[in-house]
Amino acid sequence: MARPRQRSVAVLLLVISAAYFVGPGIVAGSAQSSPNIGSVVISLGQRASQSVDEPSAEQQLLDMLNAVRAQRGLRPLRMDRALQSVARAHSRDMATGGYIGHGSVSGGSFVDRLSGVVSRGLVGENVAFAVNPPTAHRALVASPLHLENMLEPRFHRVGVGVCSAGQMGVAVTQDFAE
Repeated sequence: MARPRQRSVAVLLLVISAAYFVGPGIVAGSAQSSPNIGSVVISLGQRASQSVDEPSAEQQLLDMLNAVRAQRGLRPLRMDRALQSVARAHSRDMATGGYIGHGSVSGGSFVDRLSGVVSRGLVGENVAFAVNPPTAHRALVASPLHLENMLEPRFHRVGVGVCSAGQMGVAVTQDFAE
């Protein structure tokens, strides 16, 4: 007897996070990431023909992120609209560009993207592709380096960008700053 075909859905997650100190003319890598991690790009082999911002998913991820911080006795992060704009643009670019990473297929790194909205201090970024926001959150929390960004006590602001990616699910970017 033939077995019915099962369709599997993979959760893709870039299991690296990045954090850097940004200052006037100085960018130094932190202990949790290599200096080149900010420009890493991994092709997914497919791309979404269009991508739509998902504000309710962004709020859901912010709430879950702050719940994890509260469990550890940390203050909640506040949504920063400038960081959110950068995060949304990157999630949209990943979805329509068919890649995941802290870099971009057009070049540059997350530090380059954030330099327009953050002039100094510690910045970090988490990126993920998942079937839905709760799955992305669970995967980020399960990754020690992603969790480290989420629990960094010097971070006070975050921009969460979630964009639909068709059959690939959602593209998620969390940009953190002091």
